[in-house]
Amino acid sequence: MPRVQKHAYLAFEVRGKKLRPENTNPILHRFYYLLNDLKLEKGGMKIVVTDKGEANLEQLDSTWIKGSIHLNLEVINYPGMGHMVCGLDHHTSAFLLRELGKLRVEEGKIQIKVQEATFSESRRSFPQVWPKEQIPIVGF
Repeated sequence: MPRVQKHAYLAFEVRGKKLRPENTNPILHRFYYLLNDLKLEKGGMKIVVTDKGEANLEQLDSTWIKGSIHLNLEVINYPGMGHMVCGLDHHTSAFLLRELGKLRVEEGKIQIKVQEATFSESRRSFPQVWPKEQIPIVGF
């Protein structure tokens, strides 16, 4: 059963009323549970989140928080050659990023929406997942 391990980075925003910047917002916990339980399927492949980093949050005002999070993903039954560490074909990569980009959680007037999904750091002005001096090699 060929497996591929992949790192992904999500930049997201939380919009709503009277938000707290810390990870105690109940809607953030629902977002983390959504990520933990994420299972995507394409053909015979299954893509799951095996681990996630702690979210970096930046509160812009009482109704808006920007954040980013690092995910470890595993692609099971990848039709490639043997066990690969970082390589995915373009179709699978595009599918994965597109599906991650659709993630959202809504609760009343509060909403979390993924703004960007990438295999490297965010190019937008979101809090960085890694300190600048510790930028990982893309794909590892």
